[in-house]
Amino acid sequence: MTQMRFDIKSIQPYRGLILFPFVTFGLLLISLEINKWVPNAAFTVILILSLLALTFGLFYYFIYSQFSIIVDNEKFKIEWIRKLPFNFVKTETIHFKDIKKIRIDRQLNSNQRSVKIYFDTPTTNNQTNSFYINSYDNKFFRGDILNLIDYLDDLCKEKSIRVTTHWEEWNEKGYTKLVTRIIIIGLSTMAIYLILKTANII
Repeated sequence: MTQMRFDIKSIQPYRGLILFPFVTFGLLLISLEINKWVPNAAFTVILILSLLALTFGLFYYFIYSQFSIIVDNEKFKIEWIRKLPFNFVKTETIHFKDIKKIRIDRQLNSNQRSVKIYFDTPTTNNQTNSFYINSYDNKFFRGDILNLIDYLDDLCKEKSIRVTTHWEEWNEKGYTKLVTRIIIIGLSTMAIYLILKTANII
């Protein structure tokens, strides 16, 4: 098989969740003490703008990743572009024979594209793991995500690998019913409250 290479630009939102509480606490602390540190309002504005720029820069650095997926000899090799403090891991390898299913989401109302590959790892007692890619089809994030999706479509047909979507997984796990029940309970509670409030019962 001819070696193929896909250069991917990906967003990892969960990393932003890790950073969020620390940034929020830091900004809150600074806002409470800022008058003690700066001599006048002009310096205060400059400091606030600098902190906001630093915050956006940190979030961008944390959630943005670049890596290459190399297809060679019936396997995917994932090579990360290293950066502190992430991605200091060995090159991950996924063999075609270990892939159980591939989730491909093509968003209809945006340019977001996501891929999730589920695969078994014999070294961990055949535990099913997953590798997630979240990217966008635009000038900045495009990379080779569309080419990768086209390749995965062909691979799934050739190897008879099951293809699924985000919503199908939700239905399988029962999340859709759970969300529906929560919405019904919430709307019912609101309706009862409004009725009682209108009738001056509460």
